[in-house]
Amino acid sequence: MAIQIILLAILGILLFLLFWKITKMILKAITFTFLILLLLLSITGFFVYKDIKDFQNNIGEKPVLFVLTDQNKVLTAISMEKLELEEGFFDKISEATSPEEIEKLSSYYQNKDYSSMLNNNYKLVLTDIRFIENGLKDSFVIGDKSELGKGLTKKEIIDVLKAENPLKISDFEETNPDKIRNFFFIFSFATIIKENGPFFMIKEMKNNNIEIYKEPFSLKLIKNIPKTKN
Repeated sequence: MAIQIILLAILGILLFLLFWKITKMILKAITFTFLILLLLLSITGFFVYKDIKDFQNNIGEKPVLFVLTDQNKVLTAISMEKLELEEGFFDKISEATSPEEIEKLSSYYQNKDYSSMLNNNYKLVLTDIRFIENGLKDSFVIGDKSELGKGLTKKEIIDVLKAENPLKISDFEETNPDKIRNFFFIFSFATIIKENGPFFMIKEMKNNNIEIYKEPFSLKLIKNIPKTKN
């Protein structure tokens, strides 16, 4: 009887020691995982902060090249420092990109030579025509103070953007077709951002309808967040 009690006591001690060892291993694993996550969050937070500061210091000070594409072709491009819809907006689009420059950009784009496209600009924003198609309402009115001052449909906007000669399908008094195309492009882009918000932009980036070069770390992080099921 005494032997049985001793054996049970030894077994109990062994089980306790085993349980304690396993518990310590689990706690160490949890602690290690927590520290790794904390380190990753700290690194991520640093780069996100760096991206935000970089954006704040450069946006509005350095030009951004906005490029509109359709399949493997550049439709138009314009470099701007500020993307604001205000009175006199059309007049700020003073110089339209020449057909020769558009052809050169198309060649760079087809070869994915984004560095050459960027040139001296702060950022390169590649915008697929699907972004315009997905983001614009079927019909809307351009602001009262704008140069158009009339209602437009999404189809009219898309037709002008894709047209070889926008002068033939628009009633602008402007004689430069590329300047008209640039205005429709930038106005559509700014309107979409204003009316749809950041989540629409993220969705379009995930669908590769918007690309930004050089892509900041925080944007890469956002794009790689898994999609959630509704």
